[in-house]
Amino acid sequence: MLKKLAYWIHTQGSAGETDGGTLIDTDELMRQLQKEIKTQKKCEPHEAKAEAKRLVDFIQRRTGLLNEQGKDRYAFVHKTFQEYLTAEEIYDRFEEGEDEAIVEHIQAHLHDPHWREVLLLLVSKLKKKRAARAIEVVLKAGSEYEKWLHRDLLFAGWCLTEGPEGLKTVAEGLVGEILDGLIAIEISDTERNGNKAREESTEIIKRLGETAVEGDVWARLKAWALTSDRFRSLIDRFRFLINRFRLLEFQASLGQEGEAIETLLKRLKNDDSYTRCHAAVMLVQLGNASPEVVSGLLNLLKNDDSCIRESAACALGQLRNASPEVVSGLLNLLKDDDSSSRESAACALGQLGNVSPEVVSGLLNLLKDDDSFVYAVAACALVQLRNASPEIVSGLLNLLKDDDSFVRGRAAFALGQLGNASPEIVSGLLNLLKDDNSVVRNIAAESLTQLGKKSIEVLPALVQWIDRQPDDDAIGGSAKGVLRFPFREALPTILE
Repeated sequence: MLKKLAYWIHTQGSAGETDGGTLIDTDELMRQLQKEIKTQKKCEPHEAKAEAKRLVDFIQRRTGLLNEQGKDRYAFVHKTFQEYLTAEEIYDRFEEGEDEAIVEHIQAHLHDPHWREVLLLLVSKLKKKRAARAIEVVLKAGSEYEKWLHRDLLFAGWCLTEGPEGLKTVAEGLVGEILDGLIAIEISDTERNGNKAREESTEIIKRLGETAVEGDVWARLKAWALTSDRFRSLIDRFRFLINRFRLLEFQASLGQEGEAIETLLKRLKNDDSYTRCHAAVMLVQLGNASPEVVSGLLNLLKNDDSCIRESAACALGQLRNASPEVVSGLLNLLKDDDSSSRESAACALGQLGNVSPEVVSGLLNLLKDDDSFVYAVAACALVQLRNASPEIVSGLLNLLKDDDSFVRGRAAFALGQLGNASPEIVSGLLNLLKDDNSVVRNIAAESLTQLGKKSIEVLPALVQWIDRQPDDDAIGGSAKGVLRFPFREALPTILE
């Protein structure tokens, strides 16, 4: 009964859908259940009505799958339950003799986001020839604009990631056609196929790791790489490097992470600095924080190319390795002539969380940087250190008066995160509620809200400030935003 109920609810569409399942009116739900109960039990209408009420109560209280949502509406607590049970109902029909049940649902709902997970769940339950037929229906659907959008091919690829049992043994040609199509998108010109299709094909190829076809995928990718090598002179050097590292990324996803890491470690010693940089960054993404990787990144901080220095700094921040050598290297980069390198070093130091006097001093000095983006990032890095020292607060307060609205907004956000509701900070943020820039006003309002959750002193100051201001819709809107939450209950008492 629960499967049939889920299927009926799912077929009502996604209107009114929440993070849970589709919202259904209580009366509609009861009528549908009564109909099913009368069909199954051949009982009187009043008996079916009572049974329907008992069933809903049982499902809600004993299983927790169905919940009342607001007044007179029900929904599954999570859409996953609704989708799973819907797929089970369709599969039951298929097993009971409705041979076309699955194919008909694929044809009716292919590329409908509301049905996506249901269709994939159905494919995952199929084996061998049954799976092959369902996936072939997807691949040969002939959807509109398939030549450019590749929706049928991509969904067939997602079906492969479900790992249908025995598919490869009975449909090697079908599997090969899908894999060749995915790799063709991967290596094609993005202007022709679009970034979205390529990003999706990349994700599918990675997901094929640990399935029965991962070896086939890797063999095809290697064959493509060999072809690319033969025509290397015809390819832009930087694009070639990216392609080679994409291949290693796929290798790691397709069950050969050890081999990929071994290759990347060798490339850390390459004469070409771009190759070393790509290798180090990718090793970090794979979670490799070996001394060899750290040493390679530290050396790259001194590279002549600012892009490489910037990438190396970002990678060191992601490693969360706050060793003296790493901190020292990043502190030196704070003095770099290139603003992007200084910005990346500041960001990395914030991620590392090292609160030594040298780090705090270095970041405070960046608050006086000529580049507004640099000192804005430095402000956020100081907040990440969770250090509300007078020097940091003073530096951030000064930034509230900066000519650049981006910097004023960053400083306001940072002060809200520090959790210090001193009169100076509250006053500075209140003044920003009059800022010419609406984004800055909203950030200041949000920061005041955050501080108000920790200090009862914020609201009285806000009320007094509002009383002193002339009528102004923009100022009033920001102030009301602060008053909205979390002070609603306390406001009448304070105003008295």
